[in-house]
Formats: sequence, structure tokens, C-alpha cells
Amino acid sequence: MIDAVTELVSSGLVHPASMQARSAFEASIFIEWMLKEKTLERATFYYVSDLRNRRIWALRMLKGTAEQSEFEKDLQDMAKYLAFNDASVRKMAQEELEYVEGGLRQSDFVEVNSRFQKYYRKNKREADWYQPLLGGRLRKMAKEVGRFAEYAWFYEKSSRGIHAASPRDYTFSLGNGLVGLLAIRRLDDIHDLLGFVVYSIILHTYRIIIGHYLTDDEMTVFRRTYIDNWRKAFL
Repeated sequence: MIDAVTELVSSGLVHPASMQARSAFEASIFIEWMLKEKTLERATFYYVSDLRNRRIWALRMLKGTAEQSEFEKDLQDMAKYLAFNDASVRKMAQEELEYVEGGLRQSDFVEVNSRFQKYYRKNKREADWYQPLLGGRLRKMAKEVGRFAEYAWFYEKSSRGIHAASPRDYTFSLGNGLVGLLAIRRLDDIHDLLGFVVYSIILHTYRIIIGHYLTDDEMTVFRRTYIDNWRKAFL
């Protein structure tokens, strides 16, 4: 996501880059919360959630399953273009299903999978990977890791733009009932975006990972690298 920000900003696409930055911030929150405590347990929920999602898609490609019937019904006219009856697709789906179910049957994952299943029965939908543990959404997670100010300032602030619900991101009033379109490539808010990306995402996340896995000496090297090689260029 940070690489995408780099490419977009380099082309003057600052507003679209905020969408990639928002996703990177979400990943940064996940990393910090996962490494804060109970790391193995939280990582297990992350992994099992992915297995369950893969299982759903495998079942959607197999004729005769409830998931496939519901999927075909939901897609309506598009369903005829999907290769439900293609032998190679069925074979791939069956192999994927066997792999995933084998994983979910492993002793380390059975209890975690049952907690996801309990959530599914209660809410009639799959949980995000952290919900059975956290009992809330990303907002609560940001508070737990002490980053709610960043969440409120950047993540919530950019939410309407991300969901194409903010006309001022694309248009401006000319008066007399006329509306103008803003340029696709423009540098509005570039300072805020880059400051957020560098300090709140990149440097913060690097410090979290280095502090968890490496030595104090490595953290010293990281700080010195920033001061000697990066800070002047960024500022």
C-alpha cells in the first residue's frame, strides 16, 4: 500500500493515494494490536479467518452446495457466465476445499474455528478476523493501541472520500447553479498525507516490528538511519 502511495503521489494523484494510505494505516493498527500481547492467539485468529473465507469461495464453485446455490441466486443474470459446470474449476475448488478443511481440523485451529462459527450463527455473517477477540471494530482496536487520535483524524476523516460520498473531493461551485470539476491530478493535502504516511505508518510500524523481533542495537541503527539518511530529505 505504501508503494502504491509512492507511485500515485509521484504522478500527482494525491487524493487517490489517501485510499492506499488508509489501507496501510489499517494494516499498521492490526500489526501493533497483534504484537502488543497474546500474539500467537491473535495471529491464529487472523489465519483461521482467512481459511474460512477461502472455504466459502471454494464451496461457491461446487455444484450442489448451499453456498453455490445462494451465490448463483444473488448474481442472477451474471451466473450464466460463471463456470460452475467446468470440470477444471470444480477440480480446483475441490482441492482448495480439502486443503482448507484439513487446516481447520488441525488441533491448533479447532477451537478458534468454533468461535468463528459461533459468531456466524449469531450474526448470520462471517466475522472480521479480530471481532471474536475484540468484541468491536477497528475504532476500538485503535483505542487499545493508543492511536485513536490518528484514527479519528485520518481514517474517519477520509471515510467519506473513500466511499465516494464527498462531492467536494471532485467538484466545486461556480455559482448560478454551475459546478466545476476539479483536476484529477492535483497536490491538495500532500503535506498532510505524506506526514501521516511517513510518521504514523512507516516509521511507527517499523519501530513496532523491530522492537518486537530484533535487538536494542537494531533499534539504534534504525533511528540513526532515519536521522542520517531520511530526515533531511523528508523535511
